[in-house]
Amino acid sequence: MNYAAKIEKDKDMGFVVSFPDLPNVNAFGDTQEEALRQAKDALDGAMECDLDLGNTMILPKTMPDSDKGLYPVELSPRIEIAYKLFEARRGQKKS
Repeated sequence: MNYAAKIEKDKDMGFVVSFPDLPNVNAFGDTQEEALRQAKDALDGAMECDLDLGNTMILPKTMPDSDKGLYPVELSPRIEIAYKLFEARRGQKKS
């Protein structure tokens, strides 16, 4: 599962990455490649924390489009699977 990441050049911080679908997740790096690597770590960490808190997964709505400066960042499969198991178990609970 890929989330769109917007990369912008900042004069003080190098390259800054934000996620349109996850406004509280950001990363930065000296190069675009480093910023994207940091963005993957930030995405995985934020989604793992949300899972630990019992939050429902925020699914990506914005599509990556390099012409618009939106690049794909893949959520780690282990986290995606953990969410699917969590949601399946939540659906099995009796009220």
